[in-house]
Amino acid sequence: MNTLTRERKQDAEAEAMVKSDKYLHDEFISAARLGDMAAKALFAPMVRDFMTPRHAGEPAPQRHQFVGEVLDSTIHDTEQDALLVMLCRLAYSATPKAVLAQEARDLIEDMAWRFAAANTMAGETA
Repeated sequence: MNTLTRERKQDAEAEAMVKSDKYLHDEFISAARLGDMAAKALFAPMVRDFMTPRHAGEPAPQRHQFVGEVLDSTIHDTEQDALLVMLCRLAYSATPKAVLAQEARDLIEDMAWRFAAANTMAGETA
């Protein structure tokens, strides 16, 4: 009986991880579609706000990240190179816009899945 209960718990945890990944991915994609880099990314982890004045000894308060910060933090060197190549091709080449748009969507999709995988509530139970 214990084994069955443990297996059900593991199945439920795995299912919750998949749902969490999907939720974070979808929120990331939605934020990218809106294109407002100054919007608060309520789906992302909060960060310390070292710019807010505080008294000596007090820890820095937390704040929501901006969409631009979240996107920036998910770009790795290889994606940054791909992004720069896309930018140059958009500005100076005869590559069809549809091709560049698909490449950009693919890049953002990869970034969204990596963000989701890095921020899923792994190991936490309600």
